[in-house]
Amino acid sequence: MAARRDGRPLFTLICAVAAIGFLTLPALEYSGDPIASREEGRSIVLHGSLSIDSEIARHFGEPGQYYVSNPQNGRYYSKYGLFNGLLNCIPLGIEYLVTGALLNQGSPARILILGIFFVLLSLVIAYLLYEITGFYASNRAARVTYVLICFYTTYLWNYLRATSAESTLLVCFLLLWLFFLRFKSSRPDGFNVRPLWNLYGAWCAIAILTQTRIYFLLLIPVFVGSIIVIALKERVPRPAWFSLAARGIIVPTILIVLALGIVNHVKFGSPLLSGYHQWRDAAHPHTIWTVVYDYLVNVQCSVFVCFPPLLLAVAGLRRFFQAHRGEAILLLVICAVFLTLIQHQNNWRGEWAYGPRYFAFVLPVLALPALHPLEWMYSRGLRLPSIAALMFTVVACAFMVFVQMEVNQLDFFFRYRAQPSMPGIPGNASNDYFNGTSFARINWDHLQAKGHWERLPYYRDLERRLPPAELTDWKIRLTSLVCRSNLFWFPKCS
Repeated sequence: MAARRDGRPLFTLICAVAAIGFLTLPALEYSGDPIASREEGRSIVLHGSLSIDSEIARHFGEPGQYYVSNPQNGRYYSKYGLFNGLLNCIPLGIEYLVTGALLNQGSPARILILGIFFVLLSLVIAYLLYEITGFYASNRAARVTYVLICFYTTYLWNYLRATSAESTLLVCFLLLWLFFLRFKSSRPDGFNVRPLWNLYGAWCAIAILTQTRIYFLLLIPVFVGSIIVIALKERVPRPAWFSLAARGIIVPTILIVLALGIVNHVKFGSPLLSGYHQWRDAAHPHTIWTVVYDYLVNVQCSVFVCFPPLLLAVAGLRRFFQAHRGEAILLLVICAVFLTLIQHQNNWRGEWAYGPRYFAFVLPVLALPALHPLEWMYSRGLRLPSIAALMFTVVACAFMVFVQMEVNQLDFFFRYRAQPSMPGIPGNASNDYFNGTSFARINWDHLQAKGHWERLPYYRDLERRLPPAELTDWKIRLTSLVCRSNLFWFPKCS
């Protein structure tokens, strides 16, 4: 009976996520990086090869931006990790079986199949996150609530629908964290074979992460350090150290690096090439403080604006740190490592994306301290403070769900495609508006204008600056963008 009662909240959560995901299926393909991964998957399904059709590779993006030329065989390959293409083989293979064809782009069936596939992936994410919350909270209602607010009050909802690598990275990192927690809590006696299976599971998750984005190699030294700290804390006997080092650290590390080297050699011509060697975005000088400032307060990429559960996590931070000091420190180290990496990238904001996409994989785990105030609200019963806090949370969450729905209604890149192109005209009102306004507010303003573009806050300035022909072209493009819904079941225009 206890097991059945424990399974009921999880079943409810899975049903809710499935229903919401199905009702809000995207009507548009997510372009950019995922196109390259899907083309790799298409090549695997059709030809059993990783190489991309040269005509497609040469005419999509700049040389090296999405596809890399292998000088040894003259073929083109996706510059992203192999796992991206392998994962896309599943929906693309289904499309091929159902339709008998597999077009490069523009297949209506693909949009539906990809959408459903990523709904299933979101169910896996919901399950993993729910399991992880069990290590930090006993109240099942608080755990379900936490998963739901992480999904639907944050920019994560966009990436659950986006059929992009962000969902894959989140699945893998949640697997890593879940196996790590199980390994950490197993209280191993000399690190014998049985508890090491959880450690191997964590290493497999890291291996998949590196085959998705190569920079996740940075997790290896961080993870090795955490294993050593646990072993020291558990006072592992000296004879067991050699076994732990060999089977639990050295062998997995060698296998991960070896697998990555083999894939890089096949795709790029050398195990030392990463796929990022033929193209670099235009440089934008910045300091670490610029990056930190933007990730904290910039309305378009602030982690607090785009992932509000972090605000609730602040209330539970002290208790979380006291109870889970080691895990809190590990999370901070991971964030610091990736922040340093991002600071050295030219495209450090992850432009042509919504919110701080480079941190989408870790924020649901980083916000885990929010479980403590949620658990307090549910455990206090009908007392005034807890009722007031719960009502405020419900109202705030309802508002944030509305905000995210505003983003989800239109094209994934509406903010970029709607912005008028005015090169060489600095300091204009449209640039200030599109660079300093949240994605949700941008979508809201354009949806409310309903074709009366003079209502837009930047229109008068735009009218003064653009020639009449360019202004007319922009209006036509904007009308098309606003008319084009990104909700599969709810088209805006006939």
